Amino acid sequence: MKVIIITYESKYDFQAKTIITSAIKQLRLPTFPGHLKDLDTIEKTYIGRGGFFLALIEEKVIGVVALQEINIHTAELRRMYVLPTYQGKGQLLFNALKRFAIKQGYKDITLNTFKKLQSAQRFYEKNGFEETASKGNVKYYKLKLNN
Repeated sequence: MKVIIITYESKYDFQAKTIITSAIKQLRLPTFPGHLKDLDTIEKTYIGRGGFFLALIEEKVIGVVALQEINIHTAELRRMYVLPTYQGKGQLLFNALKRFAIKQGYKDITLNTFKKLQSAQRFYEKNGFEETASKGNVKYYKLKLNN
């Protein structure tokens, strides 16, 4: 089955949100009031130099990732989740996000992830991210883009 990566389309809204909320529950990640607020305004939150990408097999969303502008030089990778049975396909999502970030002229991509998500940390480190800080149960990373 072929995976395609597309930019967000509202017809996939329910599937995209379900992947994210299911992963948060399954991984028992900490939550706080308003932690899903950006998902109610995906098109508004991730417009301009940001983006929200979907990995599809046929019409099924199997993964999501977002890029949010922080400033002219830096964007933040957010909301990277892939259904467990398709974990290897996260690389396709990340590659699309990275190409987009370079095209937008960003110099850096930052992200944060929970310390307990060690497979996510290995993925980010494999893709060139370097840890910049650690605070509480969160690690912070940065990737310098060569564009």
